[in-house]
Amino acid sequence: MQKFPRTDGVPDFPVLDTGWYSLTINNVEEKKDKNGDVYINIEFIVGKGEKRVWDMFYPLKEDRLWKVKNFLKQIDESLTEIEVDPEVLIGKQIVAHIVPVSSGNKIWEKIKDYAKVDQIN
Repeated sequence: MQKFPRTDGVPDFPVLDTGWYSLTINNVEEKKDKNGDVYINIEFIVGKGEKRVWDMFYPLKEDRLWKVKNFLKQIDESLTEIEVDPEVLIGKQIVAHIVPVSSGNKIWEKIKDYAKVDQIN
């Protein structure tokens, strides 16, 4: 079996700096959190690169529908007026404000807000 090579000299995938980034929806997946609540996990490709970021949406929680509404509105206003199969969003583009966050020795990106593609230059 092939062995993994040494990776001590390979840099980690860089964490994005705070800013607005163009994203393309690459994948959607329904999951359950540790409490058993259903959420939609969306994977985005940042720009035209290989970097990926994720966000979670809880479509069955009334107190979190504001996030779903804002997200859909930034893609297409009409999506807020119908039930949407998340899979139809694959390939759609959006802009997101991303910030690095950390806990202990881990650091990752968090999406703080969304905007229409033509709103951010």
